[in-house]
Amino acid sequence: MDKDNYLKLRNKYLPEALKLIFILESPPASGKYFYNETGKTTEPLFNEMMKTFHYKPADKKDGLEFFKSQGFFLVDSTYKPVNKMKGKEREATILSDFGNLVADLEAINGKQSPLVLVKANICRFLENQTNIIIRVWGLTSLKVRPPIGMAGAWERGGKDAPRNISLT
Repeated sequence: MDKDNYLKLRNKYLPEALKLIFILESPPASGKYFYNETGKTTEPLFNEMMKTFHYKPADKKDGLEFFKSQGFFLVDSTYKPVNKMKGKEREATILSDFGNLVADLEAINGKQSPLVLVKANICRFLENQTNIIIRVWGLTSLKVRPPIGMAGAWERGGKDAPRNISLT
């Protein structure tokens, strides 16, 4: 599937009022795209997101409607599936599409929404890049949260607890 098809599926579920934007790696090579409403609720990412928010959808469309109703939105850092790539190639692909990610966030009017970087490598690859977003958008700080699936670490205030990134 190409980027336009991914965006068509995704943008159907763009909330009117964004509350939280999840930044992920890329759509998976398997084709089990989060926003494909014909998929199964047992798909790993979808299932984990629903568990995180304590929601048991009747089907995937129901879960996507719930996600949207909460003001949540998921954006991929690249629309080239990278999960089958090795480290350096994966990193290079994600970083080469960083400008597209910033443009995507601007297009959905995500300036005021906290960003949640999902997956340790996304934190590692993109966290230093968030100062570019801060400068582009004229902000003084940007809320960045670490990977989903670490709710316990967030509650304990550990190294993965939410933190602000500021220009100082």
